Amino acid sequence: MLGVILIVVLMKLKILLMSLVRPHLEYAAAARDPHIANQQLERVQRRAARFVKKDYRHTTSVTGLLDELGWLPALVRTS
Repeated sequence: MLGVILIVVLMKLKILLMSLVRPHLEYAAAARDPHIANQQLERVQRRAARFVKKDYRHTTSVTGLLDELGWLPALVRTS
C-alpha cells in the first residue's frame, strides 16, 4: 500500500514540475541571456529528475533519468 502511495506522489510531483515550474523558468529564460538561462534550466531539470526518480547517487546518469521520464533537454525545448 505504501508503494502505491509513493508512486502516486511521484506522479503528482512530475505533473507539478511539468505544469508549474518549468513554464516559469522557460518564460524567464527569454528575458535574460539565453546561454546562461539554458544552463540554469538544464541544472534545475537535472535536479528535478533526480528528485522525481529519488536517485541521488553520483554514479547514476542523469541523462538516463531524463530519458526514463521522457523529458527533453532544456536546450532542445528552448531553441
